[in-house]
Amino acid sequence: QLAVVIDRGHRQLPIRPDVVGKEVATSLRQSVLVRCSTGGDEDGVFVRDTLASSAANLRHDLEPKHLLDLQSLSAEEIIHLLDTAREFKAVGQRSIKKVPALRGKTVVNLFVEPSTRTRISFELAALRLSADVINFSAKGSSISKGESLKDTAQTLQAMGADAVVIRHGSSGAAKRLADTQWIQAAVINAGDGTHEHPTQA
Repeated sequence: QLAVVIDRGHRQLPIRPDVVGKEVATSLRQSVLVRCSTGGDEDGVFVRDTLASSAANLRHDLEPKHLLDLQSLSAEEIIHLLDTAREFKAVGQRSIKKVPALRGKTVVNLFVEPSTRTRISFELAALRLSADVINFSAKGSSISKGESLKDTAQTLQAMGADAVVIRHGSSGAAKRLADTQWIQAAVINAGDGTHEHPTQA
């Protein structure tokens, strides 16, 4: 018989003296797989990173972190983004294409400049992460009547947006939105004029 005790708090747990055990350090970023077989496969306890850990990291990183350009990211951060994307790619191959990473969060697609493919890509990604999505386009909105970026940002802040994906024709618009105190949400640059489009780099 194989007995496994998993304790995330790393406390001392009472174990019978006739049980031989091994302490394996784990983190909340990892899951523990226990394999017990009646055939020729090897029994054991395996520790591995999981999609759930990536979702937790994404939830944690969403609040203070902006994605405005590639220059401001370290090599380690870029590798982490690519590794996380690789894990989430598997979600699209499931019968149920959703994970609860952004459940309870509101993502706003603020597209002052039209781009159907980019908007749909961000919308689909947010929905698959279980976020509530609001699509905001300049056409037919107050922006077309002369409302400023500041006014729009303050409206989104009042709505409780957690992240804003912005597409704008003016270079530096995404950085301006992130640097001001108009809105407390994370800002993702989906293209600002001829400046940056980091998610398509």
